[in-house]
Amino acid sequence: EDREPTREIEMRLTGNMERYEWSINGVKYEDADPVVLQYGERVRFKFVNETMMTHPMHLHGMWSILDVGADKWNPIKHVISVAPATTVYMETEVDAPGQWAFH
Repeated sequence: EDREPTREIEMRLTGNMERYEWSINGVKYEDADPVVLQYGERVRFKFVNETMMTHPMHLHGMWSILDVGADKWNPIKHVISVAPATTVYMETEVDAPGQWAFH
């Protein structure tokens, strides 16, 4: 669907590379507050990878639309790979009600 997102959520991809531990905004998965999305909205996510390893991002239950820039066709994917020290944008159509893991 070609429509503007209702909001943008920034997630800083962090972690301890020596111990191979991942976190988002400095918080481990089990300690994180949920990200609440509204059914029917379109959300733009900004991933800022602060680590030196590729960080794959996956929102269960929904597809992700990778923003490749320059008005090019944007592929629909299940997993978005965020390379070290880069920023990547994706958009999601929230079309599946329920509680879904995001990691």
